Amino acid sequence: PTDPRSTFAILSIRRAPTGNVYVIRLSCIPVKYYAMQRASSPLTGFTPLATNLAATPPANVYTDQVITTQSRFYRVQTR
Repeated sequence: PTDPRSTFAILSIRRAPTGNVYVIRLSCIPVKYYAMQRASSPLTGFTPLATNLAATPPANVYTDQVITTQSRFYRVQTR
């Protein structure tokens, strides 16, 4: 970004109290759309989880239910 006040970041990733559910909170900008992706390693390909997620300022929240306790890596793309 060219605006120093503009930030884009994953704000938090927290495991929900029950089940293998992770709640991902990220900063967002109005009129932007986001895509969430996940991988078991940052060196392997990322799998799309959701696309065309509309911004909901001040933060978007995405819930990911996983089957295993294996490590997860998340990537967010914007357009």
